Amino acid sequence: MIEYSLINMKPIPAQRFTTEIGGITYGFTFRQLGRAVYVWLTAGNVSVVSGQMVEHATKIPFYASPHVSGHFTVYDTRGTEHPNYEGLGTRWILVHELNKSEEDDGSDL
Repeated sequence: MIEYSLINMKPIPAQRFTTEIGGITYGFTFRQLGRAVYVWLTAGNVSVVSGQMVEHATKIPFYASPHVSGHFTVYDTRGTEHPNYEGLGTRWILVHELNKSEEDDGSDL
């Protein structure tokens, strides 16, 4: 069984926010740099992503960490384009996905 959580974002070029999932506080920073959106992510106080370009329907790769479970993905709800800040939270949504039926640390590195 896969558990999904939608995480709210705002359509601004630089934003920082936290959210709690499964008892873990995640800190996100999203920035539009040129034509791409980049993400920085902490789990607890541990940096697990540093300046990763965000792509449509691609898991955000992070450093292997016991502080993270599942994975995060940004989806284009109207097509297959990579995100632009103007549509964050509406056209492009951030989803946390956790496979409850198997051990998944979510790391892709």
